[in-house]
Amino acid sequence: MKADDCHFQIREPYDQHTVDVLQSSCSCRRCDLTGIPCRHANSTIWCKNEEPETYVHHCYRVSTYLKAYEPAILPLTSQEFWPKCDLPPPLPPTYENRLGRPKKMRRRESDEPPAATNPTKMRKSGKSMKCGICGGTGHNSRTCKNREKTSCSSPPSAPAGNVVEITSAASQPTIRSNNTQSKSKKATS
Repeated sequence: MKADDCHFQIREPYDQHTVDVLQSSCSCRRCDLTGIPCRHANSTIWCKNEEPETYVHHCYRVSTYLKAYEPAILPLTSQEFWPKCDLPPPLPPTYENRLGRPKKMRRRESDEPPAATNPTKMRKSGKSMKCGICGGTGHNSRTCKNREKTSCSSPPSAPAGNVVEITSAASQPTIRSNNTQSKSKKATS
């Protein structure tokens, strides 16, 4: 809404702002802080059929930039030619431990490659797995299909102590001792 040629009231769905075009100010204060017209000021400038560039602060203009850098910037000599001072050199700021758990790694930028989990360890990319049992590729010894065949082909070791043998379901179990030394000792005594 237009109050006069310089003052406007801008309504938004949940808010309203007042704009003073002569002073380049708005109640949202974005114009005051940056020196660039905000969206409310731009809408009032558009209603007046004027260019928003005329309301930008003079520090953003090319003429101000050229005026600031018009004199030549003289080069400096190296540090060894600077005048010596009796004061101690400045120290770095003291480190203060921050609250909370410390970060393990720094935050990387979006265009930066991800860090290796362990920089001293080589990656296995491009290498295929080789089985230790059959020598085939594409699987390891845990997932080898020949694992059961090789483990059953080896003879089972004889258990220590007494062994129970059952010949049929109707007959009584026979207890046989595997310890031959204990039989020979019983026979001699």
